[in-house]
Amino acid sequence: MTDSPPPRPVAVAWTGTLPWAVPVAIAGLGLSSDSPAWRAAAAAGMLLAAAAAAVWQVFGRYRRDRELAELAEHLRRGTSSPLPLLPPHEPEPDLRDAVRSVARRARRTDATVVELAEDRDRLFAALEGMSEGVLAVDGAERLLLVNRSATALLRLPLGELKGRRVWEVVRRSAVTDACEAVLGGAGRYEAEFEVGSATLALRADPLPGIASAKGAAGAVLQVRDVTDLRRLESMRRDFVSNVSHELKTPIAAISALAETLLDGPLEGPPIARRFLKDIENHADRLHDLVVDVIRLARVESGRDVFDVRRVPVGPAVEEALRGLRAAAVKAGVQLSSVPPPEAAHVRADADALITILDNLLTNALRHTPAGGRATVEWFPDQVDDRPVIRLRVIDTGEGIPPEHLNRVFQRFHRVDPARSREKGGTGLGLAIVKQMVAVFDGAVAVESEPGRGATFTVTLPAA
Repeated sequence: MTDSPPPRPVAVAWTGTLPWAVPVAIAGLGLSSDSPAWRAAAAAGMLLAAAAAAVWQVFGRYRRDRELAELAEHLRRGTSSPLPLLPPHEPEPDLRDAVRSVARRARRTDATVVELAEDRDRLFAALEGMSEGVLAVDGAERLLLVNRSATALLRLPLGELKGRRVWEVVRRSAVTDACEAVLGGAGRYEAEFEVGSATLALRADPLPGIASAKGAAGAVLQVRDVTDLRRLESMRRDFVSNVSHELKTPIAAISALAETLLDGPLEGPPIARRFLKDIENHADRLHDLVVDVIRLARVESGRDVFDVRRVPVGPAVEEALRGLRAAAVKAGVQLSSVPPPEAAHVRADADALITILDNLLTNALRHTPAGGRATVEWFPDQVDDRPVIRLRVIDTGEGIPPEHLNRVFQRFHRVDPARSREKGGTGLGLAIVKQMVAVFDGAVAVESEPGRGATFTVTLPAA
């Protein structure tokens, strides 16, 4: 019996498709293609290959269906998923391209959503930072938006206001009337109303959008605090009225005196000289008024350029006293100064400091009877740990009633208008003092009692 040769090793070649591996493996066994064993092995291999291919196809279908289901779920939620897509060797390129297209669209949608969210956040931040109040309502008068300033200006309740009816939250008839007018198709609506001591200006406009048959789709309301603006307008009207009155009085007097002189003959040169002296006095009053008006306007508008530097107080006081010495002698009022032991300096403009002292001393002379005194004193002090110099002008005049103390620095305010005009005051001196002191980061105050004189205190930064 001849020994059979040892079996050769089986060589299995994988070409990427399972059925081709079977014939190659069988050929490696050395069997004849006509033998029953070869046919049985081939049949078994083909069955095994078919089973493996079926399993592979079922697995691929399952994986593809799972990915498609995941994609559909993310599309339903409006989010994107890092889909692995289909591997390059999948036999369905149309499906693969569709999945990739949907994934790209999902990524673009995500980017758009993020951009819109950032734009919304920026818009809300801008609205919250506005000093004006902003409210928006829909066609049913439900609040869509209320910013922080609107809550403060209208004194609205805290908490979530969005979705509530405007008339439930805002208890101001002007606001509800504005909503009704705009939503009813009336167009822009404007009004002013009071909230406590504040004056608010309201403007309502139709909200952009598709209008309904009954009117606008909504309304946007803007609320501004115009208290200071209205106060300034009132001050301007008063200022113009007072200037007109102050100009009218001396002009009328000059005109009457001139007509009298022209109509002559007069009884003699002394009377004519007296009339001419009155004309000169009224002309001087007009000149002083115009100068004070111009000076006040320049200080308030910031057009005056001050040379702010280290200024010694003593020489400025002496200069102001020297300029008023003759007027004090004529009025019978004694002028004096009380300097500190050491020289004091302030940060201010030298000419402006002299003007401040001149106006305060002139005011003291006008309101101090003959035999009285007007004294200037100054000394170092501290305000909130900051070194300052306090200047005081003290007189022994008739004093100021309590109800006038808070108004003496207003333009054209006079405690006794007839007497002030008789003495030649313009009513602007103390207002100029207040404005100039403010330029140098200082303050001015007054203390007085009727019949016991007045004390004006100017506080300026020490230098």
